[in-house]
Amino acid sequence: MRVRAELVSDQQEAPVADTRPIVVGVHGSERSAAALRWAVREAEARQVGLRVVMAWQSRAGLAGPGPFVTHAPQSPRFVRLTHRMRLVRMVRECVGEAPSVEISIELVEGKPVDVLVQESAGAHMLVLGRPGARRGIRGLLGSTVSACVDRAHCPVVVAPDAAE
Repeated sequence: MRVRAELVSDQQEAPVADTRPIVVGVHGSERSAAALRWAVREAEARQVGLRVVMAWQSRAGLAGPGPFVTHAPQSPRFVRLTHRMRLVRMVRECVGEAPSVEISIELVEGKPVDVLVQESAGAHMLVLGRPGARRGIRGLLGSTVSACVDRAHCPVVVAPDAAE
């Protein structure tokens, strides 16, 4: 007869801290700014980093070997730079110049749902702002929020408006 013995320690192992960042999706609205402010407070409370993500899509039509653009303000480069400036301005206005948590800013080309679901893979949580007033079940959360709730790899928080 064989007996297997295992050593049991009197000391309990300390829980491992979850250091995955909180990801917040923004698009420039006041409701996404409220979500950013909420996410900053949550990141401070949990002592984790914060990733601020904005998705953008080029609207340039393809004609030949490259994008065909009739006006310079519609060029993908100009649109990307405009979104980048909006994103940086939003973060500065909501967080200030000296945030108390580590913040990274990501401007990612792609459909918002696809970008946010991909970003959620390594996140502690995904924070989104409440959508505007709409009708129906999907309208209650908005199509982007609903799709993220369905497909995200982490919990999704729909942050309250600033007044709530």
